Amino acid sequence: MENQDNLVIVHIGAGNHSLSKNDKYRRLIKGALLVNESESVLTEVSKKLEKSVLTNTGYGSSLNLVGAVQCDASFISYDREHNDTQVGVMYNIVKKYPITETLTCFEQLNRLYSTGFKSFGLSRPLMFDHGQKPLLDELTNTKEEVDTNTLVSPRSQKIYNTYKDTLVGDYNQPPNDVDCIRNEIQDTIGIMHIDGRTTEIATSSGGNFFKFPGRIGCAGVLGAAIGHRTKNGISVSCMCSGNGEDIIMMNAAGRIADHIVNNYSADYCNALVDIIMQASIDVPLTAVDKYNNTIIYMGAVCVIHDLNSGAKRLVYCHSTESFYFGFRSHNNKPELILSRLDSDRVGQVFARGEFKI
Repeated sequence: MENQDNLVIVHIGAGNHSLSKNDKYRRLIKGALLVNESESVLTEVSKKLEKSVLTNTGYGSSLNLVGAVQCDASFISYDREHNDTQVGVMYNIVKKYPITETLTCFEQLNRLYSTGFKSFGLSRPLMFDHGQKPLLDELTNTKEEVDTNTLVSPRSQKIYNTYKDTLVGDYNQPPNDVDCIRNEIQDTIGIMHIDGRTTEIATSSGGNFFKFPGRIGCAGVLGAAIGHRTKNGISVSCMCSGNGEDIIMMNAAGRIADHIVNNYSADYCNALVDIIMQASIDVPLTAVDKYNNTIIYMGAVCVIHDLNSGAKRLVYCHSTESFYFGFRSHNNKPELILSRLDSDRVGQVFARGEFKI
């Protein structure tokens, strides 16, 4: 991180993080921000997050209705020098490192569609089912590395075994059972890296506990969990987390980035909240509180980058119980933000903040 233009941001979800694990969350975020960057920032940082049982992606992910792990992931890479944007979305991922697997698969797809496929007028897909990876390996002469390690953590298996029969057999679950499942972290992780030439953003998630097999969350929908826009010397990058279905319907991250890049504001922090509030009016929200009232349940972190001066502003907000993230800029000192809302204010107000970088 010697280049003064470097900025790395990671988040581990907007949801309901356990206060008793705050020290572990701090160590995880700090460790991710300090990893070796010799190969790729997205690859190295994401591996640190995805292998942790504290996050809902890769190993330790939530289990679906049949007790299996299925992750979603996506990325955006913008090369300012060549004004070139690469994007990719992958779902049904059964790998320890979903973001790395997604980047690898789209490198293979790029090779495949730069040759014979291109001559037939075929465009490289933006969305890809990881279940077709064996065919992709065959067509690109790639040898698949066999990984026999399970993605199911003992804790995830215990939760699945405890509540599966109750879920299927009785829709009137005891409140304590419902709260136990809801309080499990079931949110996306996100990584953003900005240097002198490129902006890279990636996200992955294991989705909800007991999700129906085949359900695709916001990490697997372009413009939902991550978004990026550049216009008139301003580059805006955004990451969102929270209720996946609502984030998808809002096209949240893309909507936020698009609105900010087209509308100057002296107070981007309040502007961020206003955008989300307006988006919530435009869609039928699905998130509910314990009384079954609909609420806005999400968090967002956004970077506004002036490409002429190099100045960056980081703004964030959340209406969830918690939103945990951190960043490291050219001074090499990790900054950790474990932002929280009182439980009686969740879904009603937004915690918010801003940093000039």
